[in-house]
Amino acid sequence: MAKSDDKKKVRLNIITHLLGRIPYKEAPRKKVVLPKRQKEGAYKTPDYPFKYIPDVY
Repeated sequence: MAKSDDKKKVRLNIITHLLGRIPYKEAPRKKVVLPKRQKEGAYKTPDYPFKYIPDVY
């Protein structure tokens, strides 16, 4: 049973409690490799296909 004087706090406490009851192991991660920085004044915008979101409606 949780006190419900402040519903936001109660919800967060219940979520925290439930997630704390689930055992988990940390997933292995690959090391992040960043590209070298471009020189000042020579910046070129990368051509990403997901740069713009098309209008649907």
